[in-house]
Amino acid sequence: MLVNILNRKVKPHKDTQMSNQFLQLKVKEVIRETKDAITIVFEEPSPSISYQSGQFFTFLVPIGEKKLRRPYSLCTSPYVDELPAVTVKRVQGGEVSNYLNDHLRAGAVLEAIPPTGNFTTTYKKENKRHLILLGGGSGITPLIAILKSALHQEPHTLVSLIYANKDVDSIIFNNQLDQLQLTHTDRFKLIYSLDKAPPGWQGITGMLNPVVLKETLKVLP
Repeated sequence: MLVNILNRKVKPHKDTQMSNQFLQLKVKEVIRETKDAITIVFEEPSPSISYQSGQFFTFLVPIGEKKLRRPYSLCTSPYVDELPAVTVKRVQGGEVSNYLNDHLRAGAVLEAIPPTGNFTTTYKKENKRHLILLGGGSGITPLIAILKSALHQEPHTLVSLIYANKDVDSIIFNNQLDQLQLTHTDRFKLIYSLDKAPPGWQGITGMLNPVVLKETLKVLP
């Protein structure tokens, strides 16, 4: 399967019936991932919510006299992570992404529409497949949720991630991805691609294009 992006656990795999209701999500922690990206970890909602890896919240963020709606993908797995979280990357000129990156603090409350979206897959313990995840920049957000779920739920499945960024400092979840590779050396293949690579870089250098991607796919397990 090619997924393409151009300890009280949250209950997994139940369709929410709250699409017309709003959640009040209290921020437990704001983690600075890169200079332009934060992960927002929420306290356990009451009642607790259900979501699938790859889904997103739609937030209603008041800025001045406006209330702006923006969707942000969950970067957490309902099978692995205790609390739900989203990651927000600063966008040039983006009112909400810049506001959240600059001003959001623990204790704040964000209004949101419950998780939705069909960029998901079904996990079965007996599955034996190879998931190839392809993403760039903040497109890693739903992908890391999917790969954590697949590695946890499907012991016979292989996962490969090809992840493109501008430079080393812009790699979101760098430490988390490297740790996953160390933990699952036999089942998780991580390939970075950088537009501006440092001296001695061992990954892909330069913009991804069809030729480079085709050659990269050949070296996957």
